[in-house]
Amino acid sequence: MKIDPYHFPETSPKAWKLQVQHDLKGEEFNKALVSKTRDGLPIQPCYFEGESRLAIPAASGRFPSAVVRIFIDSGEHALQVMQQLTEEALAHGATVFRLSAKSDEANSLQWLQMLSKDVRLELSGSWYGSAFAKACNEQNRSVSYWWDPIGYLSKTGNYGSSNVEEFEFQQKLIREQNEICIDGSHVEGAGGTPSMQLQFICGVLLEYLNANADLGIQIKHVHIRVGVGTNYFEEIAKLQALKVLVSTLCDAFGVNADLKISALVSTRTHTLADYNQNLLRSSTSCMAAICAGVDSIVNPTYDQTFNKVNSFSQRISLNQLLLLQHEAGFDEAHEAPRGSYYLDQLTSELAHHALGQIKKTEAKGGLLNSLHAGAFQYAVREARVEQERWFAAGDLILVGSNMFQDTDATSVTHEVYPFLKRQQAHKTLIEPIVPRRLAEKLEQDA
Repeated sequence: MKIDPYHFPETSPKAWKLQVQHDLKGEEFNKALVSKTRDGLPIQPCYFEGESRLAIPAASGRFPSAVVRIFIDSGEHALQVMQQLTEEALAHGATVFRLSAKSDEANSLQWLQMLSKDVRLELSGSWYGSAFAKACNEQNRSVSYWWDPIGYLSKTGNYGSSNVEEFEFQQKLIREQNEICIDGSHVEGAGGTPSMQLQFICGVLLEYLNANADLGIQIKHVHIRVGVGTNYFEEIAKLQALKVLVSTLCDAFGVNADLKISALVSTRTHTLADYNQNLLRSSTSCMAAICAGVDSIVNPTYDQTFNKVNSFSQRISLNQLLLLQHEAGFDEAHEAPRGSYYLDQLTSELAHHALGQIKKTEAKGGLLNSLHAGAFQYAVREARVEQERWFAAGDLILVGSNMFQDTDATSVTHEVYPFLKRQQAHKTLIEPIVPRRLAEKLEQDA
């Protein structure tokens, strides 16, 4: 029989599975080859066309913007350091600067003068109405104000002021910006599973959509900050599932909003021992975020855990994105996941699983009620403890920390305290969801 090298006979899924079973030589299929995600979703050894029909919204097609966090302090020396870091960041591809809580306005105004007008700014809502904000308006700069009362409550355990004032101010910002901002990055950092992260973000979105449904406010943008870990394929699926779920929820409210996703690379797997491995971990997270088609990336420095902000590590952090874009060909990687039966199926299963959890939460009064009751925090804590148990047993490996330790390595000089700080007991409305690194206990016991 003549074999045509250009055409192969079709093989049915059933035939593939029979062949796999035959090759196992009597071993049980599920025990030998099927593993599970942290959410309990099965990972099969092979996937086939047509198993998932979930429509995933297309990516923008642009390489994600590089976001740099700037801390504005008082004093002439602090201003000089800020200016130096900013100049170097701009030279290495930064296009967005993120300022946290309002601080020294004199330095902030001087710092603003060195920025070209095409640089975008992300500001905490506390900057709203300040001299800095007015200067941005006068110069027609692109500015977005982040104000997420539920996100802040879940991270700190309290509102910044009263809950009424927080939500009233948020509605004012939404009226002016036509934008809802949600920060769910801390759920990943606290050890929450991918479906818990989706549940939190979508639960917050539902709270805000419900609160603004009868106010006649037009919402044109939904901007979400999400943590990205190191489980490559699962992180791509999570980000794709997020797009599907947000689109579904907005459609249910008749909201035609443009979704912007800002990926915050998680430091949960960062270690003090063999800290250069943190570069590999963050690169993996960046690659997953790029493939999933996010709009911007915040890539923490490899030494953020134990060092103050410095020009060397900031340059390395930005160079990681430049190398992925210009040397590794990731400038077109947003199309890479398309056609992967595995990723399509994992995205579909994760989206449906998260949607089921969202519906259960809504049936009990919504995410805000769940936070006040402590139910969501309990779920995150259980997931964190289970992950830490795997790490302690060696089932989850961090190279240089619990496996392949470098016994000749010199000890790290800590410029900042690298462990979770024990806060003085103070009253909070709810139990906060606090990020912590996976290797902290092992490092403290060493």
